[in-house]
Parts: sequence; C-alpha cells; structure tokens
Amino acid sequence: MKPLSYFLLYVVALSSCGSSCNKDKDKYEEVEFEFAIPVNITPGTDTVNVGQELSLTADFSDSLFDIRSQKKYFLPNFNFKTVAVVMKLTNPLTSVTEQTPAVGKFDFINNIGNLSNFSSRFADVNYKYENRKYSLEIKLKSKEKGVYIVFLYHSTGTRGQTELPQELAPNEPGVKRFPIMKVLRYTFNNGNTHFNIYKDNCKPADPNEATNWVESKATYTFVVK
Repeated sequence: MKPLSYFLLYVVALSSCGSSCNKDKDKYEEVEFEFAIPVNITPGTDTVNVGQELSLTADFSDSLFDIRSQKKYFLPNFNFKTVAVVMKLTNPLTSVTEQTPAVGKFDFINNIGNLSNFSSRFADVNYKYENRKYSLEIKLKSKEKGVYIVFLYHSTGTRGQTELPQELAPNEPGVKRFPIMKVLRYTFNNGNTHFNIYKDNCKPADPNEATNWVESKATYTFVVK
C-alpha cells in the first residue's frame, strides 16, 4: 500500500475515533415531570340518589404546573393518556383492585370532551382543547344503590412512561435530555374526596391521608341511595 493510502486510512481512523469519543461523552439524562391537574365532581355531597346526575368536570390551562420543578410548562394539544375508573366498593376487607367494576352501573353523557373505549371498569378520557385550555364535562347518572369511586389515572402502558415534547427539557452540548411524564397528579374537589367513606368500604394501601395521595386525593368516593 502506498504511503498516501496509509495516511488517508490514518486520518479516517482518527476521525472515526473522535466521533465515537464525542458520542461517549454525551450524558443521557431522563427528566421526569409530575403535572398537577384539578378536577371536580358536583354535587360534592357524599350521598346522592339513584338517577341523580353528577358532573365530572375539568378546566385547566395549557401552561401546566410541575410539582417536581415548581414551574409551569407550555403543553398544547397534548394526549394525557388518562383513564377514568368507576368501581363499586363491595368488600371492606379487600383493596381497590379487588372491588367490583361499575361502569355499567351508570349512564354517561358527553357534553364537553368525551369518554370513549368503555370496558367494565374504565374508559378513556378525551379533553377538548380550545383557546389554550383543556376542558371536560361528563354527566354520570347512577342506576343502582351502593358505594362508588371515580378514579382518574395516567395510563402509561407497558413502557411505564409518556414521552413529552423536547422543548420541555432542551438538549445542551454533551447532554441529551429525554423529558417524560410518569405521573399525573389529579386532585378531586381540592382534596375533599370523602376518604373516610373510602376507608370504611375498602382497604387502602395506606390509611394515612397525608401520605396516600392516589386513594385520598385522586379518587372520589360517594354513596348512592
């Protein structure tokens, strides 16, 4: 092989090594977000009658508050991958996962946004996005007496996360960031969810209201008579 050929191979090898070394220096950083979203059920009484309508509503800006960073982030026209679960509490000695599916115990009317893809225990929540706001208004009409819960949660699927737009956590030289949402912190009626009724009719993962956010704040309990 001619000297010039050796030189060219050497230059290519150095270039490849430099490129590889630069890639190795890039830092991988997963940035987690926990957006706080308020929702309401009215009337907020702990007891309603069979056939009485309840309204599940939400109305929040596309600048969402992140609990981790204590900042707001612009998130327009986003699929929050949220599911509404409806269960009947029939055994005070078992956890919520062992209670009775109860979607069929209610009639649902979509006024703003909608519920879709119904199963025996849950349905997808689809917000209406307009004028930089997310809105939802669903009417629930009970058909049978009992103690019920409505629970909203972020359905992440098998990967356990939802990818967010890169703008929420921009890359920097040497740092590749991956913004993800693992938790949506839904809160019903400013935390007034009748957790005492929940504990009387279901075995909570943690009976302490201060530390059990999912069952005490993101789950609304009510009695139908």
